[in-house]
Amino acid sequence: GTTFPALSALLATWVPLKERSKLGSFVFGGGQVGTIVGTALSGVLIDYYDSWESVFYFFGVLAIIWFIIFVFICYKDPESHPFIKEEEKEYLRKEMGSLARDKNIPPTPWRAILTNVPMMALVCAQIGHDFGFFIMATDLPKVQFAFFNIKFIIISIILVHG
Repeated sequence: GTTFPALSALLATWVPLKERSKLGSFVFGGGQVGTIVGTALSGVLIDYYDSWESVFYFFGVLAIIWFIIFVFICYKDPESHPFIKEEEKEYLRKEMGSLARDKNIPPTPWRAILTNVPMMALVCAQIGHDFGFFIMATDLPKVQFAFFNIKFIIISIILVHG
């Protein structure tokens, strides 16, 4: 989706260079932590409400709330943000310098990228990883419930704790 490229752009315009690797790791690691917490919470919700629909309602409402907050607090760059103080803007200007695109950079070599065998191997590996990960994350609990009659809360605890 668009989330990870958008996060990269936000980090580039909001986070000073000295802090970028640490904060970038924290932000991108959040996807993995979210998967773990979401799996555990899904089992709890299914067990408590005795309904798989509760998971979709809960995370749907949570996403809507997050979207509303995000629309009000997220801006393209510090200069356009109305809520931060002038001294914060000045600090970011000083720490980050100019964010203008370098005009001397040659155009992206798309043909070389798309015909590069190691690059295509990485793309295939990522697709395989994502396919396996999402199949396991979505179907493993169903199999455990259907064949072993294990309650979803127990399945989520097993998945989270290994």
